Amino acid sequence: MKHIKSFKALIVSEGLITEAVKSQVKIGNKNITFQLSEYQDTYVFIPLTSKDHDITIELEEEDDDSIYNGLLSFLNSKIKGVEFFHDGQYVGAGYGFKIDSDSVFKLLK
Repeated sequence: MKHIKSFKALIVSEGLITEAVKSQVKIGNKNITFQLSEYQDTYVFIPLTSKDHDITIELEEEDDDSIYNGLLSFLNSKIKGVEFFHDGQYVGAGYGFKIDSDSVFKLLK
């Protein structure tokens, strides 16, 4: 058994999440920094700071779907040919998305 120095390294090494990535996403006229990670087939965007979280709350009060639509637009623009959808079953912190496997199979044809 290899020596693991931190709890985060343990979680990453066991495949429970991938290494987190920070991404800045423009939604409406606001820039929000999210931490993006993966948990059990779901890609999760979590606002990085309390300021980013406050912005998401403000945007949700204006339009309940604005965050999800903005993040979907971001994902689909960054990863061409692969489609994502909001994971309505995800109940954890942040915003969960899954890959549409049909779009992946179309790329493999």
